[in-house]
Amino acid sequence: MSEIALQDQATRDPSWHTPQDIWWSGPAYGLGNRLLAVASALACTRDEIIHFPWLINPPCPGRYQDVLAPHARLVCTDSRQEDWPAVDTSPWDPSLIYPAFCQARTTTLPPDAFWTGFVHAVRSLPFHDHLIAAATGWRVAQASPYLVGVHIRRTDRINHVKLGLVRFERSWHSKDNELPPLQTALYTRATPETVARVENTAIWAMIALRRIFRKGLKVAVFADDTVQRDAFIAAGRRFGFRPSDFADPPANAAARSRPRVGKRRETGLSDAALEILCLSKCDAIVQNNRASSFSLVAAIVGAKPILSGTTRYTFWHDCVAATGRAPNDPNL
Repeated sequence: MSEIALQDQATRDPSWHTPQDIWWSGPAYGLGNRLLAVASALACTRDEIIHFPWLINPPCPGRYQDVLAPHARLVCTDSRQEDWPAVDTSPWDPSLIYPAFCQARTTTLPPDAFWTGFVHAVRSLPFHDHLIAAATGWRVAQASPYLVGVHIRRTDRINHVKLGLVRFERSWHSKDNELPPLQTALYTRATPETVARVENTAIWAMIALRRIFRKGLKVAVFADDTVQRDAFIAAGRRFGFRPSDFADPPANAAARSRPRVGKRRETGLSDAALEILCLSKCDAIVQNNRASSFSLVAAIVGAKPILSGTTRYTFWHDCVAATGRAPNDPNL
């Protein structure tokens, strides 16, 4: 739905024209989840000023203002005034935030309008100008006609994946299944090192095939830490990729050498935001983990294809059902 169409709907529906302060329960978990949640809240409202908490914790070690610039309808606060209507939602899932807002605000928002507005809100998130400029400059510096961005997330996911796969349906066709049956059995018994080797080999085989048709292809690797990144690059060399075939890391690469806190790497939130934006500047994206919202946000922001299969998250499929297009479709 275009901006003009949204304005027409606002004219027909007076409830959309009610400037009001509201209290939202707010986002949680990692940065990718939080950005999806914030975009969902914006898509569910029109003129309301949304007040919400932003908790700093290990999954998200930084403040809202470390990543996003001030926005006229977004206010981070820890306290709610009594006269603010409250909206309590899922802390991240757009498919759950949407109906919760509609119920709490007693408004009707057609599914196609919400999902179109959601995609627009993700692509319009007010990232700081210096982060956008850094990501744009990084992409230009690669001087590659086709850049594949690979996001490797394992540091805090290996055990979760191995345990979760036991419960997944053993079928290629289920959106809740990350792996075919043979690999599912492997993952539930394998060491993390074996899991990494299997995934790295599969990803490089896919990229190597694409390089046949894409001259000048380069690969940018974004990983939880230097160990995972170096192991992935080493696997690529076995497929004939030379050092010159790898993109330089973004300017925050030094953060990768910082000590980790528990299972999570100790980097600033702006470091993660820069990586999302750099990933969004790539021509295509590959995930080793289809349950990672980090690379999904990058795909939506940049309207870039994901080469590693459809995510298992329901919201992605709900968007397709409502609009006929995936959230990363450039025509949405």
